[in-house]
Amino acid sequence: MSIPKPKNTVRISFTVIDENGEETLSRDYFLPFEKITQARFPALPEAAQTEAQKFHEAAVMMGCFGE
Repeated sequence: MSIPKPKNTVRISFTVIDENGEETLSRDYFLPFEKITQARFPALPEAAQTEAQKFHEAAVMMGCFGE
């Protein structure tokens, strides 16, 4: 997980919620606001996309998505 800076930081949260509505896996990613303003929406900045991919792989490995 990245470490937040005190100012001008955006938190991007990744969460897996199971079929019962329970959070089974969660991760926060902190990104300088400047990186967000430089991105072309709706795409996330490359660093956030990388974190999302890592999170997805971890969720699959833990079986958070069921079968």
